[in-house]
Amino acid sequence: MSNFRTIDRQTGFLLPPSVDEWLPEKHQARFVVEVIDGLDLFAMSGSYRGSGSASYHPALLLGILVYGYATGMFSSRKLERAQVLLLARETGVLKMGTIALDGTKIHANASRHSALSYEHAGKIEAQLQAEGGCFTLGAA
Repeated sequence: MSNFRTIDRQTGFLLPPSVDEWLPEKHQARFVVEVIDGLDLFAMSGSYRGSGSASYHPALLLGILVYGYATGMFSSRKLERAQVLLLARETGVLKMGTIALDGTKIHANASRHSALSYEHAGKIEAQLQAEGGCFTLGAA
């Protein structure tokens, strides 16, 4: 038995009541789920070791990626943010408004003498190389 979290789209949630009630019948996400459910994903899940806590099933993760690509969202952070904001808006938790920052400047506890600009670091590197050292700034 693999160590994947179960995918149960029929389970009721606190907000919203269930996925079936949340998405319209002809929603693109439902189509993506149908397509992904019809794929043979053994190559993705067959070699999974299952160590640690339960993981999300590759079918779920692939569905999120395909849905994101289909809607033009390629960043996983943007996908996560879009789903959370959509849920918050539909449940009435999200309140749009203005956020203001005052621009307060806080004195840092860093030494002025130890901080280098890129240009100054380049000058020091050139000076060290001219003195016969084999020092290279930023070499890995």
